[in-house]
Amino acid sequence: MADESFFRNIFFRNLVLSSFFDDLGSTIYNLVFVVFAASMANSKLAVGVASFIQYIPTICALFIAMQADKTKNKKLWLLLLGYIQAVLFIMVAFLSKENSWLVFSIVCFINILSDCIAEYRRGLVLPMFQSHIPEEDLMEAYSFDQVISQITLISGQTLGVWLLTISHNNFFFLATINAISFLLSSMVLLKIQRQLTHPEVNYSPENEFISQLKNLYKNSKSIFKYQEKVRFGLMIFSILGLNSLGSAILIMYNLKFTEITPFGLSFAQSVFLLQTILFVSALIGGMTPNDYFSKLSLIKILQIDSGLLIVIGICGWINGLEIISFSVLAFMMYLSSKVNPKLNSLLMAKLPPDILAQTSSFFKVISVLSMPIATILFTSLSMWNSQFAWGIFLLLSIVVFVLSLFSNKSITSD
Repeated sequence: MADESFFRNIFFRNLVLSSFFDDLGSTIYNLVFVVFAASMANSKLAVGVASFIQYIPTICALFIAMQADKTKNKKLWLLLLGYIQAVLFIMVAFLSKENSWLVFSIVCFINILSDCIAEYRRGLVLPMFQSHIPEEDLMEAYSFDQVISQITLISGQTLGVWLLTISHNNFFFLATINAISFLLSSMVLLKIQRQLTHPEVNYSPENEFISQLKNLYKNSKSIFKYQEKVRFGLMIFSILGLNSLGSAILIMYNLKFTEITPFGLSFAQSVFLLQTILFVSALIGGMTPNDYFSKLSLIKILQIDSGLLIVIGICGWINGLEIISFSVLAFMMYLSSKVNPKLNSLLMAKLPPDILAQTSSFFKVISVLSMPIATILFTSLSMWNSQFAWGIFLLLSIVVFVLSLFSNKSITSD
C-alpha cells in the first residue's frame, strides 16, 4: 500500500513531501550548526553546547505534544509555523555573518525554537493522518514514512557536507537553503489544505499536567495490556534497557576499532563499514512491512532483539568474531526498524485524536530517556578497559532479555 499510497493518494504524497523538506532542512542545519560552533573562539565549549541543545526539543517533546493535541485550528498553525521557521532562518542567515558569542547564543535559541516548532507540527499532523489513512494500511504507511526519514537523514548530511565544501563554509548560504526548505514544507501542504481536516478537539482547561500524565499512562497501559497481551511496566523497562544498550553499541565498537580493526581495514573504513551495515539493514527492514517479522507482536520483536544483544555482547567480549557480530547486528537493526511503524500504527488505530500526539511523544521520550546515560557509562568503561565494558554489556543484555520474557507472562496488575 505504501508505494501505492505515495503515487495515488494525494494527501499521503504531499504529507510525506512536506515532512521530507522539513526533515531535510533540520538535518542540514544540525550539521552546519556544529561546524558553525567549531568556528568559535572556544570551539570545544561551543561544540559541546551545540551538541547538547539538540536534545532539548526531545526532552520537551511530551509537553509540546500536549499543546499540539489541545490546538483546535491545527491546519492554520501547521501552515503558518512553516513560514515562521523560514523567517527564523532568514534571521540566522544574516546573524551568521558575525562570529561572536552573542550571535552564537541567539542562533542557539533560534535552533531550539525551530526544532520545538518542528516537533509541534508533527503533533498537529497526527490526527489528520489518522483521519485519511485506513487502519489496515497504517503499518505500511508508517514503514514508508520511516524509510523516507532514513533516506533524508543520510542525504541531508551528505548534502550538508557538500554545500559546506562548495560554499567554503558560507553559513549565510546554508541558513538560506534551510529557510527555503521550511518554506517548501508549508507550500506543499497548500495543495491539500482542504484535506487537512481532523475531528473536533474536546479539551478541558481544568486538566492539570500531572492528571494528563496519569491518563496518558493509563491509556497506553490499556492498549498494550489487551492488544499486545503484555505487562506494560516491564515492557517499558525492556524498551529502556534495549535502547540504552543499543545506543552504546556504535561508540563501543568505535573505541574497540582504535585497538583492533576487522578484516584488515583502517579505523575510518571500519567505522564506515559498521555505519553502512546499520543504515542498509534499517532501510531494508523499513521497506518490507509485510514480511514474516512485521506480523510478529511488538513484545516478540523486543524479545528477539534483546536476545540478539546477548550474542553481540559475547562477540564484543571475545575478539575475532566480527563476521558473526556484524551479521547479528544487521539482523537486529532490520528488526528494530519495524518497531516504530508497528507502535505508531497501533496507537493511531486505538487512540482518540485528542491524545494522539502526546502518547506518541510519551514513547519517544521513553526511547531516548536513558541513551545519554548509557553512552557516557559505556564510553567511560571502554576507555578504561574494553573487555570489561563488553562484559558489563553482556550482563545487562541478559537482564533486559529476562525482563522482556517476563513482560509476556500472564497478565497481572503492574
